[in-house]
Amino acid sequence: MEAIHQQVHQVFTQYAQEKKAQPAFNPNFESELGRLLTVSQFDIQDQFKRSSACRNAAGESIQFACGYVDEGSTTAFSDQFGEYHIIGMDITLANVLHKLALKCFSDQDFFPEIGLIETEGRSQLRTDADRKLWLYQCLKLASYSSSALSQDTPSDTVRLNAANYLTLLMLRFIWFHEMNHGLLGHTSYLQSLHERRRLIDALVNIKASSFFVHEFDSMAIDATSLQYMELEADNAAFRQCFRILNGNDEFANLIDLTQATRCRLGVFAQFAITWIFDLFAKCLSRFSINTTHPKPSLRLAAFYRLSIFEVEDLGLSAPAFVNGVFAQFHNVFGSTHKIFRRMSSSQISKYQVAASQLHSTLEPFRYQARKAT
Repeated sequence: MEAIHQQVHQVFTQYAQEKKAQPAFNPNFESELGRLLTVSQFDIQDQFKRSSACRNAAGESIQFACGYVDEGSTTAFSDQFGEYHIIGMDITLANVLHKLALKCFSDQDFFPEIGLIETEGRSQLRTDADRKLWLYQCLKLASYSSSALSQDTPSDTVRLNAANYLTLLMLRFIWFHEMNHGLLGHTSYLQSLHERRRLIDALVNIKASSFFVHEFDSMAIDATSLQYMELEADNAAFRQCFRILNGNDEFANLIDLTQATRCRLGVFAQFAITWIFDLFAKCLSRFSINTTHPKPSLRLAAFYRLSIFEVEDLGLSAPAFVNGVFAQFHNVFGSTHKIFRRMSSSQISKYQVAASQLHSTLEPFRYQARKAT
């Protein structure tokens, strides 16, 4: 097994060097974040084992390689490299998520039933100026350092452990989201379009002719289809995370919490990730509009509906449960996001059309448990 892990590590290292022009980042146990990153990476590798039985329409199994890069782009990514599906995360993103979790639990109004809140303060980010300043400070210190400490570290040990647990939940969702881009066929399909474009570009250049240009029309993929893929990966990742939270979750050994509290933190993790990516976009990409990802309000609406469905099995009042989580989200960050309990009919129609168009296109690229023939 160690040999397999070493081979996968070498694949990701080669990918990072050739495709990202960056060395792969290898976390160590010298810091709290380093330990969390290592645990998170082992967690997703366990999920890879469970997906090894999945096959695409051609009967091929899927192989994953994962890792971290250190290039300061605050992104996670899914790609294809030879016979491997690559999923990766920038260390800056993981660092900011950890600081976000620490900031949450340093606020006495955040999940007050966890630990001793008397020693904690209040650390709301009520205004846009406060939120942007906090993010800029995070990014300034975000390059990995074993000695870097957050000024918002919870005083109570139980709450500090809970912040680490929340960090792992957020990292898990991001890993699962990127993994599902591979399992759902998104990565392979987009890679096939890219390869066909490169081939036609070469033919056009060789023949100095526009004969092949019309082929691009059949390879175009609109923003709505790309947004649908993001929502589909969100949906699958959310359900997988909840399945683990309601089952055998090794992260739960970090802290003694009830199942309901762990699930509330799991829902909060999805809200928080949506919030932080929106903040990244506003602060770092202010002059460009990202049309390939759904708007944060739309993703929150989707998470709201998924949460209602998933917590019903807990025997709780689902709307009150999820609304309570969002209240925690709003109290800490003063977010202007609104939870829309229903997508508009025009939004539903738009994504239904995209789903129907992509269904047959993606089917050959999808990996799933298939009956033996």
